[in-house]
Amino acid sequence: MNDSISFQEIIKFAENYAALSGQDLKNMTTFKRVEGNPVCEQLRADLNQLSEDQARIDSELKIIKVNQERARTLLKEFGFE
Repeated sequence: MNDSISFQEIIKFAENYAALSGQDLKNMTTFKRVEGNPVCEQLRADLNQLSEDQARIDSELKIIKVNQERARTLLKEFGFE
């Protein structure tokens, strides 16, 4: 599998990023937040939601791992290794 990114993909990403930021790639001078752009605000909201979801998932995974370890311990205690 080839994980390299082509030049065209990089340019396409840069153009999309500039457009979503309310800027033109040719004139883009900063990667700072552009206020008042509804697309950017929605992307930020989505990113925040994904971050919250990731934190919940990480918490659930920790609980699952603890329960899994308890189950293994019980299996060993009852001779089911």
